[in-house]
Formats: sequence, structure tokens, C-alpha cells
Amino acid sequence: MEPVVTIKTKFCTKCKVEKSRLEFSKRAASPDGRQAYCKSCKTESHREYCQTPVGRESNRKSSEKCSRTPTRKKSYKKSNKKFKELHPERVKAVAAVNNAIRSGKLHRPPYCESCGKEVFVIGHHKSYDDEDKWLDVDWFCKKCHVELHRLIKLLPEITHGRLLRLMRQRLPGGTDNVK
Repeated sequence: MEPVVTIKTKFCTKCKVEKSRLEFSKRAASPDGRQAYCKSCKTESHREYCQTPVGRESNRKSSEKCSRTPTRKKSYKKSNKKFKELHPERVKAVAAVNNAIRSGKLHRPPYCESCGKEVFVIGHHKSYDDEDKWLDVDWFCKKCHVELHRLIKLLPEITHGRLLRLMRQRLPGGTDNVK
């Protein structure tokens, strides 16, 4: 005879739905060892709290407190120093773009070349090898820039130019349609 496997369930006090115990976070102080709200309700509740003035202030103080600790400052400094040592050409290329923007030689567009959103955009360098091409950048929002780098790692066999074209095809008609 096979053992009977019972899946224990729990009732979420927020959404009033019975769910698997696995859908509730652990909480040692509870009699059953689980939170009263399911994970999705807890996430929603936390999101709502973060939108309130009290929640925003709490998050600001928490992140400020963490970033100012001597350990955290030391860690940031160490990782920045290591990056600068490993990639001096990248640091110089980014500085060249920032200096060109400040001096008026280069203009930062108000939109992302991939998704077309009007947001702060980051200059993406095609190559760091040639100093003459450091100011030849494509402009992406942070989300699209991260996605491009993810694709570069995921699909190394596809050329960089082709990946850029694929990213731009997300806009109907390419980047020419952006106002």
C-alpha cells in the first residue's frame, strides 16, 4: 500500500482564498509556522505601504542607513576600485561621453532607441577598443540596456550590430517614429 500524501492548505486572511502552505512565507512566531497573508497578498500589501508617505520615508531612512555604514562604504569603494583596475578603457569611454555631453559636443536624446519611452537614457558603447569611436554610442533606457547586455551574453554568436537592430525593431518603424 502506497503512503498517502496530504497537501496541507491554509486560508489567506487578506484575499480569503484557501491555498497551499507553500504559498505562505515562514514565520516562527505563528502557531502553524506560516504568515497569515499569502506571498502575493503580502507583496501587494508591501507595495501599497511603500506608496504611502510613511512607507516612502521608512524606505528612504532604511536605504540611507545601509548605504552610510562604514562596511558598505568600504565595500562600494573596493568594488569600484576593482572595476576601474579591470576595465580602465570603459571608465575612460564613459568619462569621454559625459564630458562631451557637458561641453555640448554630444546630445543625449530624451527617449530610448529601443522602446521609445521618454526617460533618462544611457549611452551604450559598441566597442571600447578604438578611442575615436568612444563618442559613437546608442541610447537606451536602463531596462533596455540591461536587456541588450543579457542578449550579448546569451547569444555571443550574433553580431553586436545585429543585436542592436533587433533591439530597435521593438519600435514600430524603428527609432524614426519617436518624437
